Amino acid sequence: MSRRNIDSAYIYIIIATIAAFFGMYFSLLYPLALVLVPVFISYVFVDKGVWETIFTSLAIVIFSFICFAIVKITNLGVVCVCAMIYIIPGIILGILYTRKSSFKSTLIWLIAFYYLVILLSFAYINYALKLNISNELRVYLTNNFNMFWDLIGIYKPEITNALVTEKYALYNTFYSIIPGLLPFGLTLIFIIISMLQYALGKRISSRVIIRNEYFADGFDTFKLSGVSNIAFIISILVFLADFNNITTMIFMNITAIITMLYTLEAISLLYYKIKQNTPSYSKRIGVTLVIIIGIAASSVFIPITNVILITSLIGFADSIFDFRKISINKDEYYEE
Repeated sequence: MSRRNIDSAYIYIIIATIAAFFGMYFSLLYPLALVLVPVFISYVFVDKGVWETIFTSLAIVIFSFICFAIVKITNLGVVCVCAMIYIIPGIILGILYTRKSSFKSTLIWLIAFYYLVILLSFAYINYALKLNISNELRVYLTNNFNMFWDLIGIYKPEITNALVTEKYALYNTFYSIIPGLLPFGLTLIFIIISMLQYALGKRISSRVIIRNEYFADGFDTFKLSGVSNIAFIISILVFLADFNNITTMIFMNITAIITMLYTLEAISLLYYKIKQNTPSYSKRIGVTLVIIIGIAASSVFIPITNVILITSLIGFADSIFDFRKISINKDEYYEE
């Protein structure tokens, strides 16, 4: 192993620890740290192995405890949970990289982990802190609704003046819709975080692993199975059948999540087609982003070109007809 790789591993250990500290202490930096720290940990795992990863994890826990102590929070459980949100995704990435897992498998494992964190957090809030989650959510949504209402009142007072008598009804609608769409919103956030972690981690870790040994199925081979198509069709039929509110909300979330995954598959197909003619990784990413932004921008002026509608239909068609013949030629696909 080269000196450059050895130095890089220890540099990433330092960066990961510092980034975790500042991510917890400064809330504005937390989303950035949430993506970057697991990426650095995955590099350490791939390059240096388990013991250095454990050392990095302990350093993050210690610095996290110091961070919380500064703001007078000394609950070790809270510190460990917050630190695990950084550490475990990095270890998951490192393990899946070295096991040659596909992009789809990586996405599933990371999303499952983040949902587990949410469930454990709800359990901790409910049973350990003795707080009513429903009441806490209502307070949070009320504060956000009032904040948006005040912002609209500052810039567009004519709107709030015209709707002042409808404010309570609007709030009830807001409160009934937002919690119901929480699974979709969380899944969307988790997919974005997981994709960024996978892409960045793969990029920096590729320096220390043999090309085409890992990442055999990259983002350009992402494809939903036939089960997803059946679930999508059933969820649409149930949603349109207009059952009770809970059933309708559940299947509305399922429909929205699978539609989002079809959009992701369409972007994967686009990236695959661009990859065939563009050897440069940075150029491929740039061209893909330009096309997506172009379609999104056009939807502002021509509603029929709505980016979600178009991409989800393309993804749905690809999942049925397999334009890339992934199921047939799977062994020929390698992410560069």
